[in-house]
Amino acid sequence: MGVKLRAVLIACLGAASFSGCAPSASPEQLRDAGISRVSREVELASGDVIRVSALVREGVGTPLVYVHGTPSDAAAFFAYLEHPVSQSPAVSIDRPGFGDSEPNRVVTSYEEQARAVLAWCDEPAVLVGHSLGGPIIARAAADAPDRVAALVILAGSLDPDLEAPRWFNHLADGPLGGLLSRSMRNSNDEIMGAPEEAKLLAGLLGRVTCPVVIVHGVRDTLVPFANVAFMERAFSGAQHVETVVLPRARHMIVWTHEEECRAAIERAIELASEASGARVTDGT
Repeated sequence: MGVKLRAVLIACLGAASFSGCAPSASPEQLRDAGISRVSREVELASGDVIRVSALVREGVGTPLVYVHGTPSDAAAFFAYLEHPVSQSPAVSIDRPGFGDSEPNRVVTSYEEQARAVLAWCDEPAVLVGHSLGGPIIARAAADAPDRVAALVILAGSLDPDLEAPRWFNHLADGPLGGLLSRSMRNSNDEIMGAPEEAKLLAGLLGRVTCPVVIVHGVRDTLVPFANVAFMERAFSGAQHVETVVLPRARHMIVWTHEEECRAAIERAIELASEASGARVTDGT
C-alpha cells in the first residue's frame, strides 16, 4: 500500500507542480556551453549560513539572474544561458532546498529565499522568475530596490487569494511526506507555506520601484491568469508595468513560449537601461 500511495502522491504532485520537471544539463553540456557551476555562502536572517549553487555564464552588461519555480533547479533556464538573451552576464540559481544548494530541508520564507537571490546581485540586476520564482524575485525587489534593475515575472503566483494547497498537498504534508524525494517534499512544503507568504508579500509590493514585465498564459491552470490583474494593481510604486498576454499558453512558458519570454527579458533590459539613464540625468 505504501508503494501505491507514494505513486499516487508523486503523480498528483508532479501534475500540479508549479514548474514541473526542468530539463537537465550534463557536465559536458555545461562545459561546451561555457557555463560553470559556482556556489556562494548566504547568511539567513536567523544567522544560519547556507551554500547556494548556481550556473554562471560570463558576459558584459546588465546582469541577469534567473530563479526557477517548484520543484525545479538551475537547469530550468539552461537554454537561456547556453544561448544568452544578450551579452550580459547570466546566473541561474538552485534555490535553497533544491539542486545543489543547501539546506536539505525546505526554506519556505520568501524573505530568506530573496536573500539567496540577492547574493548574486553584485550590481543592479534584471531578475527573471518563473512560477514560485515570481514572488521570490518580487520580494527581493521590495527588500533591496537599489540592487534590482527590473523584474520579469513569468507565470508568477503572487495573488494570495489564489494560493490554496490541494488535497494531495495536505496528504503529503503528513507522515506520507516521508515517502517523497527531497525535491518533491520541499516543493510540497513550499506550496503549503505559500498562502501565508503571499499575504506577507502583498503588503510589500508597493515598495518595488523598478520596471516590471509580466508574461502569463490565459490557459494556465496551475497559476491562474487572474494573478495578472492582482500584479498590475499591486506594483503601484513601479516605474513601469508592462504585461504580455499569451492567449493559448499554459504554465510551462519558459519552455513552450521561449521566444516570447526572451523578448520580455530583452524588454526588461531596455527598460532598466532607460531607468538608469533617467536617474543619471536627474542627478540621483
